[in-house]
Amino acid sequence: MLSGWAPEFTALLAACDDTVITRPIEALPVGLTWRPTPGVTLLGDVAHLMPPAGEGANMAMLDGARLALGLASNLADLAAAVAAFEAEMFARTTPIAEESAEAAAMLQSPTAAQDMARFFGSTQTLE
Repeated sequence: MLSGWAPEFTALLAACDDTVITRPIEALPVGLTWRPTPGVTLLGDVAHLMPPAGEGANMAMLDGARLALGLASNLADLAAAVAAFEAEMFARTTPIAEESAEAAAMLQSPTAAQDMARFFGSTQTLE
């Protein structure tokens, strides 16, 4: 199950009295969009599931707030409000999903420790 992991890490896990269960990290394709469908929309992880890099929950909460504000400000045309929300959400979340995917790839690489040390030792971003 943990083949290829550092022996120091597997020894640490072996010393635990709990069961270790590995879970896959799932993500939707970066840039996923869809055509507006009257009466239906998606938000949060259902719309833009990303690797756990610290932004997914923030985007989900912002989705809810922006959708609510959009609906409240355009009660006469809810379909247009949803379409506008979706366009804004796609534009807002795509760059964040790209950064999350880059962070996940960096953390899962064979040189993750060195990459993270370099990343936090500099002022550069993931790009």
